[in-house]
Amino acid sequence: MLNPRSIIKKTILLILILLTVLIIGGLLTGCGFGFQGVEIEDPSIPLARDFSIPVADSPGIMVLRNDRAAIDYSNKQFGYVTVDTFDTDGASLRALVTGPDGSLYIYDLTEKDIDILPLSKGNGVYTIGVYEHLSDADFAEVLVASIEVELDNESVPFIRPNQYVSYDDKSIVTATAAEITADVECFFKAVEAVLLYIEENIYYDIDMAESAEHGFLPDIDAVIKYGRGFCFDIAAATAAMLRSRGIPTQLVVGYYNDVDLGYMYHAWVSVYSEIDGTVGGVINLTGGSWTIIDPTFVSSMGLRTAARLTGNGTDYSAMFIY
Repeated sequence: MLNPRSIIKKTILLILILLTVLIIGGLLTGCGFGFQGVEIEDPSIPLARDFSIPVADSPGIMVLRNDRAAIDYSNKQFGYVTVDTFDTDGASLRALVTGPDGSLYIYDLTEKDIDILPLSKGNGVYTIGVYEHLSDADFAEVLVASIEVELDNESVPFIRPNQYVSYDDKSIVTATAAEITADVECFFKAVEAVLLYIEENIYYDIDMAESAEHGFLPDIDAVIKYGRGFCFDIAAATAAMLRSRGIPTQLVVGYYNDVDLGYMYHAWVSVYSEIDGTVGGVINLTGGSWTIIDPTFVSSMGLRTAARLTGNGTDYSAMFIY
């Protein structure tokens, strides 16, 4: 039989341990505790009240063009190029971006808009080609540019909009992100605010996942407006919210190794932090590196369970980064 006095002592000890954990957890969030804190006004993480979202443009300073397409690489140091097409006569045009590591990214080009394509594989030589899809595996070359890229830093390709993470200063997603982070005091709290929004407001829709077709582009504002999407939608919306607040975020597509179902095609995000810190007391971010966060798990099971399932990221295998 347990001694009541022993039970009281153990209870007091447990309470003290829990209080200690909570205090340490608060310190690790990096909010308002001196050396760990990154305040909103800190220029290294641009979350200031007058912050303007980084945008992409086509200044035409360095551009290769012909009568069917234009490849503008004026902003290559910022990690993106733009492709414009014209006089297509209904032709199906695609862009092929080959990275310095030999990786190949294929994009369906939109006829009416200028497409923003990320240079997501670091420094080196990229080949950007525009091709007309004739039939099956047959393509005809329209325009090809080879460019040497030296990025300002490794995170710059992931702080602006692109074809898959599409938004601007008038988007619903941008206004929503600004609203939910209006009162936060640091970088980690801003990430937490976005993830809690995803947890409370976005529903994983399996029917949308099963009906998605080749060339699908996420309608990020629709995800926010209607509160639903599948993994690609939800990850893209999360990336847009974080990028629109100046937080470097990769949209990643690859495979997740489920303990019961095996490898599944999936999408998630990775967030870059300059310093060590904790999001929501459960996701640890290491300074100077990218940390995997799974918004689909957050939306369907909550932040804490998502953090546990994601773990240290060893079950994730990236194929494409946007």
